Amino acid sequence: MAITTSKTELFTSGGSISLSSLRDNLGGPSANIKLSDYLRDSNPESINPFVPDAFENEAIADKRENLKVSAYRNMITEYEITQTGTDENLDFSETKVINEETGELEEYIGPWNGNLSRNILKKITIDGTCGSTSVGRPAFTIVGEASNIDIELTDNGAIYGSGGKPGNSGDAPQTSIRTASLYHVFNNASDQTFDNVSTGGITVQPINASGPDGLKLNGNVTTSTALYSAKHYKITFDNPYLDTNYTILVTNIGDYTAGGGYGKPVVEGISDKRTDGFRVWFKRIVAPGAGGINANTYIRSCLIQTEGNSSGQLTPITFNLSSTSFLDGDVISTPYLLESSGGQNRTPQLSWSLEDLPSGVAVSKYEIYLEDLSTANSFRHWELENISPSVTSISEGQNTVPLGASFVDTDYGPGVNNGAGYAGPILFDGERHHYRLTVRAYLNGSPSTPTASLEFYAGSGTLIEDKNPATYPTNFNVVTGAGVNELGTLGGPGGPGGTALYVNNTTTLSSDNAKIRIKLNANSKLYAGGGGGGGGRPGKNGPVLNCYSTFTFTNSPSTGGGGSRNCPGNAKCPSGTFDSGCNPNDTRSRCRGSSPRRGESGYVCAGNWTRYCKATSYFLTQGLGGSGGSGGPGRGYQNINSSLLGVQGTSGTSNSCSGGTSTGSAGNSGSSGGEWGEAGSTSGGLGGGRGSSIIAASGKYRLIGSSTNNLKGAIRTM
Repeated sequence: MAITTSKTELFTSGGSISLSSLRDNLGGPSANIKLSDYLRDSNPESINPFVPDAFENEAIADKRENLKVSAYRNMITEYEITQTGTDENLDFSETKVINEETGELEEYIGPWNGNLSRNILKKITIDGTCGSTSVGRPAFTIVGEASNIDIELTDNGAIYGSGGKPGNSGDAPQTSIRTASLYHVFNNASDQTFDNVSTGGITVQPINASGPDGLKLNGNVTTSTALYSAKHYKITFDNPYLDTNYTILVTNIGDYTAGGGYGKPVVEGISDKRTDGFRVWFKRIVAPGAGGINANTYIRSCLIQTEGNSSGQLTPITFNLSSTSFLDGDVISTPYLLESSGGQNRTPQLSWSLEDLPSGVAVSKYEIYLEDLSTANSFRHWELENISPSVTSISEGQNTVPLGASFVDTDYGPGVNNGAGYAGPILFDGERHHYRLTVRAYLNGSPSTPTASLEFYAGSGTLIEDKNPATYPTNFNVVTGAGVNELGTLGGPGGPGGTALYVNNTTTLSSDNAKIRIKLNANSKLYAGGGGGGGGRPGKNGPVLNCYSTFTFTNSPSTGGGGSRNCPGNAKCPSGTFDSGCNPNDTRSRCRGSSPRRGESGYVCAGNWTRYCKATSYFLTQGLGGSGGSGGPGRGYQNINSSLLGVQGTSGTSNSCSGGTSTGSAGNSGSSGGEWGEAGSTSGGLGGGRGSSIIAASGKYRLIGSSTNNLKGAIRTM
């Protein structure tokens, strides 16, 4: 970083100052030299005066009767700032500090020692590199009342805007259906889970797994009325839903009853519904009487399915808002006041942008409103709604609404602008009011409504305390994940390229000398940032597969009386399952009764048998599409030589089961970012717009020596 400030000073050494020395150093007539030829010229529109107006030259009189030769000692004729090396986000603005009580000028803030608006020649020479570290900040800024100033980029000089941010990758699609199949013994005395097949992120947990149900519903043992045996399960999602508006479906309930129970198990209800799960209750009727409650009931199977919004997340974003008409916290200028307060009722210029919006979230509309916070109900002076998401600025003095937008009635009522349109601040005697100008964004894909605000003051005197002290942050979190999309989300848009040079000459003068002169040499570089590339579109999900799996479980052992050659009938498989065989647990050398006699071959006699049963569980699955790749960055100060290519998308996943194989397709690659001053390419997400090489807020500038080689990007005049 190297910023050098210098002045061209005259008559710095001792000795007398003669008329001829004034002529030799300042120019003028060759004969008949008079001291009055060298009055200080205080006209800000004068070009090349003999004695320029400057803070350092104030001792030199601008009238004949006050002239003194000694006043020319250490006078200056030129003020120069030279930049070499590398600097970031340079600002050569000059601001006036006004005493709040007296209204008088106290000091100037900036590098010009109060000379920016005076006619002394001022030069800014860029012989190194100036770069922007953020799209929201120009690489070089100068704001203030300017007169007779040159900004020159040498052949080595470069001013680079920031490159646009890459568009976010398109999120991989999700499956909205989560399933689990359950095989479970629904029993008062014991509780055995045969199988718990979960897919899509569901876990099923039996409650009171080893003890009695203990819940009696709608009955009384002593009066022999019907009773119900109940059981419930805790369902947990691996990935929570965004809200509790998801649907729950419990189907395919199978049963087997024995020991006095009757009636098919049914769903009693859903309880404790949360974003990460719920509880499902089953019941079945049992026979009246004390023994009925101990009857066995089996839930052979059930299929649990849920569908809803995927889990949300919080993503930090930045909402940029700026104005070339006033600085945040400044006192508003007269032209923006209402006519009744001496103003022109001119709308201020506004520019805004949202950075880092998460993938799948886009602006649906904007609104603008201007409030007087020093009034009881935050008096509204301006409200504009339904602004298109493609509109990101309002020009100074713009009296027409953007396409599709509309004015909302102001608090002035129909007496001012027929109640609508811009109605500027008004002045109150002895009071200074605090105003807030806000831009609000409404988003698709998120319930958030982010805002960005600028604040200013109007009037002089006592500051009236805010009646509405609420503040709006410019950096905050946006909630996303409010929807599930089988196709995934589009890639995010690339960010716009950044501005290289921002000038706002607020002078009211109109002469050519009041214009900021921007001089480029053949090899200078005044380059705006390129737009970021759009994020890639994700791949599509594969087809949904209807899957099943088969498993074997054992029924309770059965004992034959004194030996048996056949599996006893009380070891049957539950209804709806399949018999897979019955094996003896022991063998005997003889059988009695109707059983084979001793010595007969081909028979097996056993005292204890075990029945093997087969059951089938059903579930859904599919392969998911791959994520799209993020876009490439736009060319800018922070990536002067790096690649602008987008990132390659990821491959889809595959899932296989008895129903086959499902494979999602790969996501698309992100698009490339734009070169200097060019828009980014579009893929799933839109490419970012090209940046501005020059933004001239007031139009009071003159460009000299530009070409396609030394100037890249749009020139925008507000």
